[in-house]
Amino acid sequence: MLHIQDLPQELLLHIFSSVAHSDPSNPLDQNTKSSDENAKTQPQQPPADRLFPRPPWVAGDKDDETDEENPEDDWEGGSTQIQDVIDVYNLCRVCRLFRELAQPLLFEHVDLSGFPGDLRNLVLLTSTVLRRPSLGEHIRSLSVLPDHDHHVFDKSPKPLTADDRKLFTSSIRDIGLATEDERDWMSALKKEEFDYSLMVILLILKAPNLRLLTLAGGYFAMKPLEQLWKRHPAVLSKLEDLWLEGDDLLKGYPLTIYEEMISRPQLRSLNIEEAHLSDDLFPACWTPQSLTTSRISLRLCHIDAPSVTKLLRACRTVTHFIYDNFTIDPEDQPHNLRPVREATAPELCAALLPHKDTLECLTVTFNREPRERENIDDYVARQAKIGPLRDFSVLRRLTVQQAFLPLQPQFPSTLEQLTVDDCNVSVRGLAEHLAKEHRQGCLPALKRVEMLAVDITDPIKLPGQQIPFGQTPEQSYTSIKDLFKDTSVDFTILPYPDCPQNLAGDSDLDDYSDDDPYDMTDEYGLLGLREGGNSLFQAMLMQAMRAQGDHYMDDEFDE
Repeated sequence: MLHIQDLPQELLLHIFSSVAHSDPSNPLDQNTKSSDENAKTQPQQPPADRLFPRPPWVAGDKDDETDEENPEDDWEGGSTQIQDVIDVYNLCRVCRLFRELAQPLLFEHVDLSGFPGDLRNLVLLTSTVLRRPSLGEHIRSLSVLPDHDHHVFDKSPKPLTADDRKLFTSSIRDIGLATEDERDWMSALKKEEFDYSLMVILLILKAPNLRLLTLAGGYFAMKPLEQLWKRHPAVLSKLEDLWLEGDDLLKGYPLTIYEEMISRPQLRSLNIEEAHLSDDLFPACWTPQSLTTSRISLRLCHIDAPSVTKLLRACRTVTHFIYDNFTIDPEDQPHNLRPVREATAPELCAALLPHKDTLECLTVTFNREPRERENIDDYVARQAKIGPLRDFSVLRRLTVQQAFLPLQPQFPSTLEQLTVDDCNVSVRGLAEHLAKEHRQGCLPALKRVEMLAVDITDPIKLPGQQIPFGQTPEQSYTSIKDLFKDTSVDFTILPYPDCPQNLAGDSDLDDYSDDDPYDMTDEYGLLGLREGGNSLFQAMLMQAMRAQGDHYMDDEFDE
C-alpha cells in the first residue's frame, strides 16, 4: 500500500507549500467541515512535545491537552493566515520527514504583532533560534510589535529565567562587540525591565535571509543595532521591506533615528507611520540618489516641504508614493512636534517630477479637522490644487482628496483607477469631465472611479448643496453613475465603512420626516444599519468594506 510519505520529496514540498500559502478565494482551500467532522476524519496526532514543540507564534488547538498556554493568549481568529500556520505546524507533528520539509515553511513568516503574550513569545522565539541557529536561516519576514495592553515599558513580561539569562549572556559574548558596547548590552540584560530592542536584535542576528521586518516605530532603539553593525555589517543586508508601525504613546517620533536602517543597500519598500521629519534634522547621509527604496508609504506623518523634496531626491527610483494623512477619526491625527509647514499637494507632485517616468501609484491626502465640514465650501476653495499630471507617463493608480482637484483635472492616459477621497461637495462636474475624457479617448485605460465620503449625500448634490429638484437621492446618484453608462468604467460613490456617522445613522438625512419624498428610510437607506434601513445603503457599506480592503492592499504596493 502506497503511503503519502513515499511520494517524492519535491512533490511533498510542493504540497506543503500549497498548505502554507493557501488561497482564501479558492473553495478547495477552505475548510467547510465542522470541528466534530474534522475530529472524525483526521488521524490522531501525537503529542506536540513528542515530535515538535509548538513555536510561540502558532495558536494552540482547543482540545490539545499538551498546550499549557493561557487561553487568554490564544489567537482566536480564524484568519486564513493563522490557520495556514496551524496546518503547517500539524504537518511537522506527523513524522520526522514531514518536519524536515515543513519546518522551513513554518519559520518563513514569523508574526508577533501585538497579541497578548507576544513579548514573552519573543523571548521564547529568540532563545529557540539561539539554541538552533539553523531555524533562523529560514526566517524571511519578522513582525514584532508590543501588546498594547501592557505597553512594553510600563509592564514587562515575566522575568527571564536563569537559563535564558545564561544563554543570552553567552550569545552576546560570542558576538565580539567592543568592550564598552558589550558592557551596555550586559547592563540592559541585567535590568528587570524587558529590553524589546535587544531581544529583537539577538533574533535578527541569526536571521541572515530576513527580507521583511516590522517594528514598533519609536520603541525600537537603534543604538545596539549600530553597535552590532561595527562588528557584523552584513546584518540586515538582505532587508527589502521595512515597516515602522506607529503607536499612540509615541506619536511624532523622529524618523532620523532610523536613517541607517532606511539606508540598507537592498531596501526596496518603506512603510512609516506616525513619524516626524523636518529639514533641520534631515539625515546628512541621504544624499541625492543614495537610497534604493522605490516604494514609500508615509501614514499619519508630519513632514515639512523641504524634507519631502530631499527624501524623493535621495531615492534613485520611485514607483509607489503614498502620503496618507486623512482620517475620519478625530483622535487619530498626525502629530507635529514643531511649527513647520507641511508640503501642499502641488508641492508633493512637483517633488515627484524627477520620477514622472517611473511612478505607477500615488496617494496624496491630508488631515482635515472635523469642524471644517461646517464651512466646507470655504475649506475646499482655499486648498491649493494639483496641476496637470499628463507628464506622469506610467501612472496607473491615483488617490487624491477632492479639495485638491481643479474643476477639470488633467490625468495621464495610463490612469486605470482613480479614488477621490473625502468628498464633501458635489462630484457632478468631476464625473462629467471624467466621462467626457474617457469617451474622447483621453483616458482610454480608465477602469474604476471611486468617490469616498463621510456623508454620501454630499457628493450627489448639485453645486449649492441641493438634491436636484424632483429627484430622490437614489435617483441623483443613479444620474451621476449613468454618465459612464456603456463604458468600461466602474463608477461608485462609497461611504467610509468604519465611519461612526454611517454606522450610527448620524447623517443630515436623520431630519427627514416619513412624509418627506427624500426620506432615505425607504429610498436610499442612509440610516445605515438601523432597523428598517434600506438594503441599498447596507449593500454600499459592504461594498465599501470590500473595496477599502482591496484599496489598502493595492495601495500597500500592488505588484
